[in-house]
Amino acid sequence: MLQDDVSVPFKSLAVGEEVEVTGFDVGDGDRGIVAVCLRKGKEYRVSVTSLEWKCKSPEGAEYIEAYKAWVQG
Repeated sequence: MLQDDVSVPFKSLAVGEEVEVTGFDVGDGDRGIVAVCLRKGKEYRVSVTSLEWKCKSPEGAEYIEAYKAWVQG
């Protein structure tokens, strides 16, 4: 659903660092859904739950927020 309903790419903060989110994937182990991010030319995969909005949230951010709420119980 995130892949279809969240507009990418968008700027975000992940672990306090600005990244560009380019897509989503299923994580391995207990990471759940991960965001595929670019920072300084390198690709990183971080848990979607670690994304924060620096300024304006992306179109479809309500789906990310719903996933975060679901994970937290």
